[in-house]
Amino acid sequence: MNHLIKNESFKEWMISFGKTKATILYIAYLIILITVLLVVHSLIFYHNFYGSFIANKGFILFGVVVASLNSLRFYDEAIAEIKYAEELKRKGLIRLDILNIEFVKKWEEMKANGFAKYIFFNGGLILGSGLFILVSFFMFPKAKPEGRQFEEFSDMLYFMLKYYIIGFLSGALINLLIWNNNERRLKRLTNPID
Repeated sequence: MNHLIKNESFKEWMISFGKTKATILYIAYLIILITVLLVVHSLIFYHNFYGSFIANKGFILFGVVVASLNSLRFYDEAIAEIKYAEELKRKGLIRLDILNIEFVKKWEEMKANGFAKYIFFNGGLILGSGLFILVSFFMFPKAKPEGRQFEEFSDMLYFMLKYYIIGFLSGALINLLIWNNNERRLKRLTNPID
């Protein structure tokens, strides 16, 4: 389920009002959450709320639209989630049991593809490319007075190569850590005696 309320009692309290009121309450909850984020952001970067509001009008509008669209499904999904939890409880299971079973199945499939593919392809190439774009975005040099970021074409190639290598190695390292963590979790779930 994709709603932001994880506290079961709070969710049950909200849906006890019925579909329309629960939807309105959820929209209010999301708007309060966006407002709190905006206030924290304004205190850190602008030191006043008005300056942050003016600078982030697009974000606020986007947040309100997403909150409204997200809230349309909140009630139905919350009801379905509660029914699912009750069904699991009747079978002697909890949601964590299902998540653990799904993890074991998915990790066994991922593991079957091999360690090198997971580290170098999924981590280095795929995750590394995303990290390359992210890091490059923040590290991209400002234009010089002549209006150019790089003196020579080779400077741009060096910049791209350097940050792609950083992204590749970071992605591979992150996936190596994930691999080790998932292996420990798999061992704990499939062989709890060891």
